[in-house]
Parts: sequence; C-alpha cells; structure tokens
Amino acid sequence: MEGKRNIVWLASFPKSGNTWMRMFLHAIKMGCDSLENFDDLEGSNGIASARHIMDEALGCSSADMPDIKIQRLRSEIYRVYSNDFQGVSILKVHDAAFHRGILTFPKDVTKKVIYIVRNPFDMVASFATHMSCSIAESLSSLCDGKGKLSSNKYRLDSQVQQYMGSWSDHYHSWKNLYRDNIEIVRYEDMLNNSFSTFERVVRSLGWTHDSAAIEKAIRVSDFKNLRALEEEHGFREKAPKTKQFFRQGKSGAWRNEITAEQAAMLVDRHFYTLLELGYINADGDILV
Repeated sequence: MEGKRNIVWLASFPKSGNTWMRMFLHAIKMGCDSLENFDDLEGSNGIASARHIMDEALGCSSADMPDIKIQRLRSEIYRVYSNDFQGVSILKVHDAAFHRGILTFPKDVTKKVIYIVRNPFDMVASFATHMSCSIAESLSSLCDGKGKLSSNKYRLDSQVQQYMGSWSDHYHSWKNLYRDNIEIVRYEDMLNNSFSTFERVVRSLGWTHDSAAIEKAIRVSDFKNLRALEEEHGFREKAPKTKQFFRQGKSGAWRNEITAEQAAMLVDRHFYTLLELGYINADGDILV
C-alpha cells in the first residue's frame, strides 16, 4: 500500500520540549488568545505509538501481538493511517526512526519531520523526575543505547513499546534518515531565540501566518502559562508518580542537579553529537 504524504512527525527524545512545540502549533493553528485546557490539541493528532492507531489499522487488538511483530508492521500501519486521515496530521513521536534495521516511519507518508533536541545535561534530572527513577538510572538511559518506553511487563499501556536508543542514537537515526526533509530545533533556541526559531518551524510546514500571529502563539504557549494550566486542570500525559509534567523549563539548571563527574560521562559518551549541536566546544567544555 502507498500512503499519502500528509504526516508531520514531531519527534524528540522525551523531556526535550515536544509538548511545548505541540502547544505552540495548536495555538497558531487555532489563533488562540489563551489555552483553556489540554483536551483539544488541534495542533497535534496525538502520539504515533497510541494503541488505538494500531488497532484501527490492524482491525484487531495490538494487545494480542508481541512487540516485535507490531514493530515490523508499523510502517504499513502508518500508510493505512495516512490514507484514512483527511488533511495534515501532526503526530508526536518518541521512538527512534528505526529499530533492529526495521524502518518505523516511512518516507512516503512523511510531509515533514520537526526534530526537537535538548542538551542532555539538563535532561538527566528532568527525565529522572518524569520516569520516577534515580539520576543514575536516568543517566544510563541517555547513554546505554537500550532506552525504551511503555515496556512494563505487568500492565498494558495505552501505547505500544517505543525503542529510543541513547540520546545520540535517537538524534542520528532521524537526522540520517530524513536529512533532506527535517527541521532540527534546539530547545535552547526555543527559549532564547523564540521568534526566529518558531517562525522557522512555521515556514518549514508551509504555513503563511504573519509575525503577529507567531508572536501571539509564542505568548499563549509560554512555559509559565502551560505550568499554570496544568496546576489548574491537570495533564493526562503526566506520569502517575510525578508531581507535575511541566517542571522548570530552563536551560543550565543541570549545574545544580548533576555532578561534574556525571556531566563528564555525558561528554565522553556523546562528544561528537554535542559538538555538532554546539553544546560543547572542541576541548569538551560545556557551553550550555
């Protein structure tokens, strides 16, 4: 089956700013003056790993199938999804682009990839809080190449298993596969160069919103607003054991959250990726 080229993959390692970008896209698409709740995200059609997407395409319950078999079928599942979907669908993704040599997200259904990357020094504590694990366990997930989501053996998750790999593995899987059709966005630029960064995303999607609309969407989806909205209404994407989904939204907080030795481990494991993205210099000095 051939798919329609109508899916935008909003891809990232967890806790990199994916939800913030989704809120911005929602705000600009709908022309919102404010965000009232998280229940109607018109800027995004959910997460690509959702079981209901699998079940509707398969015509049976994905719960009855082993993870590796679902993985082998996901390309075809997204082709079915693309043909059934009217318009452009923006799907959140935390998977690597492929696993065990199996392509997960086919190019023939891809309109664009928006890839959000965040420096791993800040991600360690944020990911630990989100996953209710220790700093050491979080550091391992970013470094060891075996990271997975929704892999609990004792209960059925609403999402299928997602293979991520290490922080570098994840980034390079998307960059190398979609090098001619990817917009790479640094979380730190979303914070420090907001207008030019979000405008670049809007233009990459072929949208024609003017500067005023972009500026308004940036204000509406500001991190402080998202955090206040969660405090008032809650957020269903928050992990059960965590206090809140929107934590700090800062860059550089890692200096008070992880040790110099742990930071050095990240530099050793991800040196060339960190250098490429401008997070360190050639001497290994951390720049964020």
